[in-house]
Amino acid sequence: MTTFGERLRTMRREAGMTQAALAESVGITNTYVSALESGRKTPPPRRLVEQLARALEADLDVLWASARHEREVRLQPRIEGDATSSRKLARGRDLEAMSVGNALSPAQDRLRELTVADPDLEETLSKLTRVLQDETLRASLLESLSGILAECEDR
Repeated sequence: MTTFGERLRTMRREAGMTQAALAESVGITNTYVSALESGRKTPPPRRLVEQLARALEADLDVLWASARHEREVRLQPRIEGDATSSRKLARGRDLEAMSVGNALSPAQDRLRELTVADPDLEETLSKLTRVLQDETLRASLLESLSGILAECEDR
């Protein structure tokens, strides 16, 4: 199977675009486009793949199939808990610190899965837990995130 990076590069060239032009059209850096094309970065979430396909006037299904497959292969060890770096363990503790009481809710469990797959979300939640010391605010945040998560999963 062709990698996401190879497919992205091919589609970009077929569209007659430079990395810089593609990057500018979707609001990312050309360094990130280069890293995606070379396979140095895990393929992005679907939302960004949609923007890339739109900018390239390319088939979203073809581009997303490559991205989804590669994301699943690359991220599976993390989802199964094989990644145990101190940074990842700290993030897990940050999410647990958001819980009210000791047990994680189903929404928190789902958020933990998502943070493993999305480093940006992981970093944001980590920062929020350090800032939100008030238990009521943390509970409110979790409730809001649960609602957002439910909406996203319905799409």
